[in-house]
Amino acid sequence: MASIIESIHQHAQDPQHDLVDLLTRGIFAATALRESRFRAWLTCERDGYQPDQAIPLYRKGSDAVLLAWRPGLGWIEAPISEGQRKQVSTYALSAGIPALLEDYAEMLKKGGRRRTLSPEEQAAMAKLTNLDTELCQVIPAAVVTHAVLTARFGILKWSEALLEAGVRGQGSSFTAEERATATAVGGRFDELLAQAEEMASASVVRQGSKQPGFLSRLLGRASA
Repeated sequence: MASIIESIHQHAQDPQHDLVDLLTRGIFAATALRESRFRAWLTCERDGYQPDQAIPLYRKGSDAVLLAWRPGLGWIEAPISEGQRKQVSTYALSAGIPALLEDYAEMLKKGGRRRTLSPEEQAAMAKLTNLDTELCQVIPAAVVTHAVLTARFGILKWSEALLEAGVRGQGSSFTAEERATATAVGGRFDELLAQAEEMASASVVRQGSKQPGFLSRLLGRASA
């Protein structure tokens, strides 16, 4: 019977393989192994981070662009000062991978994705900018791509570490010794995730910039 860990590792190397499927199978494997650290991370990556859960640094940034809605014009770059811009450019991506992958090709073409503000964020930013209209942020496409790739490479590094430690299992069944070994591998969570982040960063750099669209032009001006 094929090993679920070997299967996960194989598919994690295929950029065309469904990432949500990988996350779901990873959660199943981590549950069978009774490995709580990776199971919690995989679950958050698939289902999203709740308000009481810490969002990883690779999902945070300070390079968003604030847009304001103008009737008859649509979304425009918010007319705010440089000081205000610095205060409204921070963000944390709490959405799960399925949401981040939604209209992914279109996001790459545009160069970014609009992020809807929570009612609390809307009220705070409206007060800060003195703008009485709907607001939203634009998150650079590279940031979303980095988060998505970190999840894929995180699964790759975890499954690779398990296989190197001799954790394969029979189908989805594991011995007590394999579960103990998986717990030890889980203790390397920060190390393995850091490696995944580095791989994601290198991949984003290799991909380079896309043909700029409206959102990417805004992001380019903001970083100039």
